[in-house]
Amino acid sequence: MPIEKAAALGLIEGMTGIPVLTVHKWRALSLKRLAHLSELRRSGRWQHFYASQEAFDEAVRLAESDAERWKSLAYADSPPVQPAQ
Repeated sequence: MPIEKAAALGLIEGMTGIPVLTVHKWRALSLKRLAHLSELRRSGRWQHFYASQEAFDEAVRLAESDAERWKSLAYADSPPVQPAQ
């Protein structure tokens, strides 16, 4: 079986020990979280959920950091893999 197909099927675990497909799913989730926070900022609704601007900014920084971390894990050992829908 070619390595790309095995990676696409989630049969290869990279240096992290996390299946490739799982990493890509978590990355997608982190990007959704970041998009949600961006929408809260755009609409001003963040004020309903966060006590201060600093708390909201910290949540955004954490979401950006998480998205970047999952991106680096996703592409650390293998080419980008599109999860099956």
